[in-house]
Amino acid sequence: MFVLEANQVQYCHATRTAGDSLVAVAYGSCLFIKAESFAKDELDNAIKFCREVYLDGERQIPCIVLKEDGGVGIWQQDKNLKFLKNYEAQPQKINPVTAINLEKLMTRMRGNDGIEVKNRMVNFKIYPKSFVGKEAVDYIIKIVKVSREDAVKIGQRLIDEKLVRDLSDRNSFKDENVFYRFCSDD
Repeated sequence: MFVLEANQVQYCHATRTAGDSLVAVAYGSCLFIKAESFAKDELDNAIKFCREVYLDGERQIPCIVLKEDGGVGIWQQDKNLKFLKNYEAQPQKINPVTAINLEKLMTRMRGNDGIEVKNRMVNFKIYPKSFVGKEAVDYIIKIVKVSREDAVKIGQRLIDEKLVRDLSDRNSFKDENVFYRFCSDD
């Protein structure tokens, strides 16, 4: 019996019969199939169980007690398994709208290479220290590498998080010639 960390084995796909595919682990030149699972804090119980069931007795079965992210697994050797391919977990898609650090984005937007913030006038009304939504969307697309739709959603998050204010008092971020102001400039 070996007690190992998950990074010490290679997860893979294996088969016993043509057509089936099982998740297995490869360690050394052997393949192991999962037999039991325990909670993360039950490592001692897993080791005890492994000794009693797989090692004490006439028929000893080589096994691994594997400390995994979600808990502890007992993997027993299965000589009937045939290796198919390495296991590749599906990459998790990161949502740029929710993953972006708004404070850092705002700092860049306000920087020398950021968006143009200036006093603007429309219909004889002055909008001091303001920027245009359409220009902000263009800038977000360039910096964050997202679609126009996602850039607008990021702009809306800036409003929702009270980092930017819609000067038309609609509290919505538009990809239009609408004026906005950083709340820190109020």
